[in-house]
Amino acid sequence: MGAILFRQLLNAWRNRDNRPAEPDTHEEQPQEKPQRLDRGQSIVEYAIILTWLTLAFIGFIRGVGQATHGIWTTANSSLTTANTTAK
Repeated sequence: MGAILFRQLLNAWRNRDNRPAEPDTHEEQPQEKPQRLDRGQSIVEYAIILTWLTLAFIGFIRGVGQATHGIWTTANSSLTTANTTAK
């Protein structure tokens, strides 16, 4: 649904003024818009991938932090017990 709406908006933007098409004097001119769109699309794709990787990394760090917290809690408890027993 969103992709169809985006295409309609893009087509409306491309045809926003009803001027006659300019004669093709350069071969690169018709190719500029698709290249810009492809470049923008790839930037968005990279941003989405970076966002997913960041979220995965945050989840990984949280999991490691909880595991580390458990280890340090056990070690602290053992040292506290050993300290009270030694007195």
